[in-house]
Amino acid sequence: MFSSHLKYLITSLNKSDSQVILDHLLRLNSNDRYLRFFAVVNDSALQRYVSEVINFKNDKLFGIFSSDKQTLIAFAHLTLVEKSGNRIRAELGISIDAEFRDRGLAKRLMDRIVVHCRAHDIGILFMSCLRQNKKMQKIAQRAGMKVLLDHEEAIAELNLVDYGIEKATSISREIAYEQIAIVDKCYRLNAEILNILLKKL
Repeated sequence: MFSSHLKYLITSLNKSDSQVILDHLLRLNSNDRYLRFFAVVNDSALQRYVSEVINFKNDKLFGIFSSDKQTLIAFAHLTLVEKSGNRIRAELGISIDAEFRDRGLAKRLMDRIVVHCRAHDIGILFMSCLRQNKKMQKIAQRAGMKVLLDHEEAIAELNLVDYGIEKATSISREIAYEQIAIVDKCYRLNAEILNILLKKL
């Protein structure tokens, strides 16, 4: 279990990761794209999603890279959609490369996002998926989310209320996760620079 966590570290993503995010989404087949975006999505639409829909300033993005740190194999997009008083609602979308599914990566991303939500006073986390997307519904239920089925759509929602030591623990875990993400990013950047230098030799 410990070696698995070291192999598939969860890292925070930002605008500099735009291309690897797009590369990941482009690898999704037509059915996967339909399940993720509720529509038939072509490559141009995915390019617009990365360049126009993702708000790199306000949204929170998480990813898991392959062991060689070159390929983004799992991606989570958390969007703040509403703030009412002290209650913040956020919507989550997750996608996993086909060959890396059934390895618990979606659950690990979900667990990481719950920690982030609790540390940042996000009171309600929700995600939408198509009714036939049973796998995502099971992932949501395992994370403690309540799943409501409505015609063609399923809505999963998790109420997050933390006080005192529970919130303090979430903040501490968030800081630790972000430190790990910084180390992971430095590793990837250094590996990329090394590959460029080697190609010039």
